Amino acid sequence: MAMFTLSVSYAYTKRTLEGVKEKNVFVKDLGIGIRDDKLREYIPSGYQHAFLIRHPFLTFLSLRKANFRQLRCVGTISSEESDHTFDCRDYPELGEPWEYYPRLHALWTYVRESIDPNPIVIDSSDLLAKPVPMMTTFCEKVGLPYTESVVNWQDGAATGTSWKQPGNFVANDIYSSTAYSSTRLLAPAEPLSRDHLPPDVIALSDDAMQYYQDMYDHRLMITAT
Repeated sequence: MAMFTLSVSYAYTKRTLEGVKEKNVFVKDLGIGIRDDKLREYIPSGYQHAFLIRHPFLTFLSLRKANFRQLRCVGTISSEESDHTFDCRDYPELGEPWEYYPRLHALWTYVRESIDPNPIVIDSSDLLAKPVPMMTTFCEKVGLPYTESVVNWQDGAATGTSWKQPGNFVANDIYSSTAYSSTRLLAPAEPLSRDHLPPDVIALSDDAMQYYQDMYDHRLMITAT
């Protein structure tokens, strides 16, 4: 089983990011990393903030499938257990999915009120439907150079070998194999109707929808094809 160990503090991360000398620096993080108001003091200064959102139906259905496979792989649940009775809310050791959207929304609200009144919000389906115009516009807005490699890349280029990772990180194939073997941004998936979703996905999505919709209403919109 692939594992990763976090070995850096919030304070160290802030100091490191504020001290970089490179002209272009891109940092990816998760909204759930800022678990309470006290941690906001460790948000590094001097950076522009952008938020990537995804429809809750897509997020939680994907998470549910990956968590089920992961728990089977490590033996937490038996190979005979059916995914029809599986509830991803019962395994907080893999994360707290009910906190994903509230924490991201809270961070977005804080950034708007204290750092940048108009941070970029990109919906993943919009990005996948129009990758070139979306990424061109994004790069223009944040001052990063746009190249073809941000939407098309060589096989294996997404394995993270050139990325700076916290601690001793080893990719977990269950969660990341598709991304790591990809060569381009794939077409967006359509959210399933409620009638075709398991109960845990419906419950999590219902609680998350208000936060998602508020951010979705402020998303970056591209009219070009």
